[in-house]
Order: sequence, then structure tokens, then C-alpha cells
Amino acid sequence: MPKNLAAPLYMLIMFAFGTASFCSVAMAADDYPCKPEGDIRSAWYRIQNMDPVYLVYRRLEGGQQAFNIPYAYLFSRPTPEGVNCYQDGFDFAFWMPTLAPSKKEAFYASGWPPEELDPPDGSHLIRVPYVRVIPDGEDTPGFPFSSIEFEMDMYKERIPFESALTRITPLDFWLQTYVNVEEEALLECLSLSEGCEFTFYFRDLKLAVQGSFAKDKLSQWKAIKDGTRTLLERWMVR
Repeated sequence: MPKNLAAPLYMLIMFAFGTASFCSVAMAADDYPCKPEGDIRSAWYRIQNMDPVYLVYRRLEGGQQAFNIPYAYLFSRPTPEGVNCYQDGFDFAFWMPTLAPSKKEAFYASGWPPEELDPPDGSHLIRVPYVRVIPDGEDTPGFPFSSIEFEMDMYKERIPFESALTRITPLDFWLQTYVNVEEEALLECLSLSEGCEFTFYFRDLKLAVQGSFAKDKLSQWKAIKDGTRTLLERWMVR
């Protein structure tokens, strides 16, 4: 090919490729435009028929970082009419250890059949309803997070526990609170509950999350924290 034609041809190819890419992104964004909600009686059906891999764009209040979260991971799934009506904040849920999303909306997991909520292969569901930005120059984000230092000052116990945890509440207390200072993990389990709540800090990502898991999975807290981080990093818009 003559050299005087190579450059124009290359530019034409790149223009065509770029135009096609832009159009595909625009078309994807137009798949679920924001509009008035349909009949509330058919909302469940419309949610069930949403594209599970559709990327939902979200930003967090107080931060510049954006995320593209596959629809199926959303803890509370909006209808097609509402999925693109707002862009602030998000929640999510996933199975351990696969990090896969739930097939049905995790917000209603308490109504799932036992074999689905507690599958025989030992998988367990992690719910993360709160994701927050850690503000610059502050030790911890605001409500609803508690700082590990604050909790440790409140309770004076220091009882070594399994899985690299330290229990900081008295043995006869109705709430068992565990910490790992190095990993910046705070775990709280009610005596009469089957679940535990966690607060994980990811300082390098400027993110903190709160969520819950089954109490009998307490020993797996580190894997849960790592899995949570993996998903957050996977969804970040670079």
C-alpha cells in the first residue's frame, strides 16, 4: 500500500471503530431509560426479566469514584423504569466463596426456600447494604459507621479469639464484639441472632462498608473481607 494512503486509511478505521464503540455504549445506556413506573402489580415480573449483567452506573456521595455494578449484584433491585433514575450510592450482595450474585433479589432472601438460602454445597450469602466514602482528613466516615477505636474504648475486655480476632465485650454480654485492628475489621454478633454484622475499612480505596453474614461463618471473616474488596475493585470505573 502506498505510504500516502496508509495514514488516511488508519484514521478512517479508527474513526469507524470509535463511532461503533460510542454507539454501542449509548445504545446500552438507552436500554433502560428513566421514566414513570409501570403497574406496581407487574414490578416483580419486570425485575425478574432485567438483563442480569447490565452495568448500573453509580457514584458515592462525597467521592469522585464511580462504579459499574452488574444489575444482578444489587441488594435491592430497581425496576427497569427506575434503574437509571438516580446515580448516587449502591448496595450489593454476593455468594461466598464464588463471589457470584444471587439469582433472586437478595433483599427478599428471608423468603427464599431453605435449600436456596442455605445451599447444600456450603455457600453462604453476604449482604452489603452500606458503602461509604471515607472523607479526606477524617478517621472514619459518618453514620452509620462506628470506629474501631471508639468501640475498643467503650469496652475494656481484651479476650483473644479464634481466627485472628480479639473479643472486646465481656463474656456474659448480650452483644459479642470482635476486632482485628491491623485489618480494620469490626464484627458484632447478637447472642439471640443467627447473624453477625461487619464493618470493613479499605483505606487505600477510601471506602468503608457495612454488611452481614451468618454467625456460623464468623471464622471466615477475612475471606469475606477479601471478597468484598475484590468486587469493589472489579466494579470501579478506571
